[in-house]
Amino acid sequence: MKKPDALRLKAEEQLAVNGKKISSLRKADLTTLAHELAVHQTELELQNEELRQSRIAAEEARDRYLNIYDFAPMGYVTLDKHSRIIEANLRGCDLLHIGKRNIKNKPFTKFISEDENDKFYVYRQKVLKNDNKQTLSLKMKTADGTLFYAQLDSIKDGAERLRIAFTNISELKKEEEKQKENEERIFQLNESLIRQTQELRVINKELEGYGFTISNNLKAPLRHMQGFSQTLLEDCSNKLETPCLDYLHRIDEAGKLMSLFLDKLLELSSVSMADLNYEEVDLSELVRNKAEKVQQSCPEGRVSFVIQPDLATFGDFKLLKIVLEEMIDNALKFSQNVPHARIEFGVTKFKNGETYFLKDNGVGFDSEHAKNIFTPFGRLHQENVFLGTGIGLAIVQRIIHRHGGEIWAESKIDGGATFYFTLH
Repeated sequence: MKKPDALRLKAEEQLAVNGKKISSLRKADLTTLAHELAVHQTELELQNEELRQSRIAAEEARDRYLNIYDFAPMGYVTLDKHSRIIEANLRGCDLLHIGKRNIKNKPFTKFISEDENDKFYVYRQKVLKNDNKQTLSLKMKTADGTLFYAQLDSIKDGAERLRIAFTNISELKKEEEKQKENEERIFQLNESLIRQTQELRVINKELEGYGFTISNNLKAPLRHMQGFSQTLLEDCSNKLETPCLDYLHRIDEAGKLMSLFLDKLLELSSVSMADLNYEEVDLSELVRNKAEKVQQSCPEGRVSFVIQPDLATFGDFKLLKIVLEEMIDNALKFSQNVPHARIEFGVTKFKNGETYFLKDNGVGFDSEHAKNIFTPFGRLHQENVFLGTGIGLAIVQRIIHRHGGEIWAESKIDGGATFYFTLH
């Protein structure tokens, strides 16, 4: 018997029992009773409508939940105590390349790479023993056997069930592997650079030692050559013909130039190997002292200096003195054909901080070749026009680098030159 029929039968039986009571009621009582029945009927109808609306709202909420669940950006599966899939969303089915109807009751391990099954078993036990979410990365496979890397985030559901959210992280894994390869390559390059740097330091030290030794060994025979040529000029000049005297003069001048070269090479070696003794150095005072010597040896008004006062730093006094004197000598050499040479020393601001400069109004040079002037024996002008060894600015750069600084130059032809340098 259907439930509504059973309820009707029960109601009729109840009325049969109370029939006598109803038949004895007065008309007014029956009217009141009818009203009460009508009110109860209306209440029931309202309650039925509320129930209907609640059922519709519940169904809509369920549909929304199912949509959110099915179209979430990650796969969701629920596993029973035997790790069989009892529920899965559409995204999970898409990730595993299988239909939603076909995935139910499939062992989840069917979608895990064979060599990762033990790893998943240990992970499953860990999830069941903890109340917090547990995470694992492992290799999975689709229904058609395509392997991919996945990240699993799982919590237990009851005593033995698991709820798992999983995503495909193959691209992320590729990026991680690529990053590891790059890091390994960078590490190997750094190791190689360290070895090469150490080798270069040893080679440079050996070369500096060789240069120092060779320069010293050459000075003795060079002094002999100069001494004998000078003796011939003094004792035998009246016995020699003009061409022979000219040859002797050339030998003597060449000897002097060679001696200057050797002195500069020895100086380059010594500044490379000398210990640095840091102290406060007044750069303005060093330039002022050099300027006084220059002006004493030059015609009045031939050279003028503009010196910014109180420019001090910390460094090796002797080596920084060499820097400024070499730079001033260089400025004077290339300003020798200017009627009124002007040399300025000061400080300015560059992107790397405080930067000193020494500026002249000499012949200048093409800035495209500026780096060459710091190379030993590097020249931008003809040797017979501007005499020199070509080593002075190399010495300057070596000292600046030993102080942790940099040096560079800006110039244009017939527009003077400005040398900038930093010290740290």
